Amino acid sequence: MNNSQKTLQLFYSYARDDKKLCRLLIKHLASLRRQDILQGWHDRCISPGQEWGNEIATHLEQADIVLLLISASFVDSDYCWGIEMKRAIQKHNAGKAVVIPIILRPVDIEGTPFNKLESLPKNGKPITRWSDRHEALANVAIGIRHVATRILDEKEKERKETREAQLAIMSPVERKIELFIQKHKQDPDVYLLRSIEEGQWKEEDIVVVAKRIRQIMIEMKKWRPRYSGKNTARAKKHKRTLKVMQYLDGN
Repeated sequence: MNNSQKTLQLFYSYARDDKKLCRLLIKHLASLRRQDILQGWHDRCISPGQEWGNEIATHLEQADIVLLLISASFVDSDYCWGIEMKRAIQKHNAGKAVVIPIILRPVDIEGTPFNKLESLPKNGKPITRWSDRHEALANVAIGIRHVATRILDEKEKERKETREAQLAIMSPVERKIELFIQKHKQDPDVYLLRSIEEGQWKEEDIVVVAKRIRQIMIEMKKWRPRYSGKNTARAKKHKRTLKVMQYLDGN
């Protein structure tokens, strides 16, 4: 797994009767949360005053992984079945999310839309049928980790392919700038400006480099052409802005 990973969004779809098991599962996924692999969301995250329907829909759309916590109560719930599960399966079929059924309690799922999906715990044995529920939930957590790792690897591969395609259509100097930025991901504007001052660029390339520095500074909200003040950190950013403007105006 690459260190540049972006945390995946996880959505819990469960019936209210199963909230205790859901809470236990959340605890067993704490390791993935603390490693910034997964960020879970469920309806108990809704703050007072928020429209719960909109909040659920928003986070379901953002989810990379959707857990369907299956029980008779889940199947019986019109909201879980008709809204959350239906949309989750649509996203799964479109390749926009991975849906994982978590079998909480014994229930007939023959012919259901999620019956064809690989479920957890292993062999589809309901969590409540295990002699040790924590062992069952640990088994679920390991399975989810495997799925999350695969998704992150696929996303990283896609990012690399996209990046390579972008670099392929750039001019030689633009490509050199972007490769330079990749090596200096922390404060790339500072290092690029320093590279100009150290004479690492051809004279005809300086404007292109300066424009890229300005773009980075604007994106990072460091561009302060109208600022004047005594705050040291802001003053440094202001001086950097002035230096970049001088390179742009002088060429």
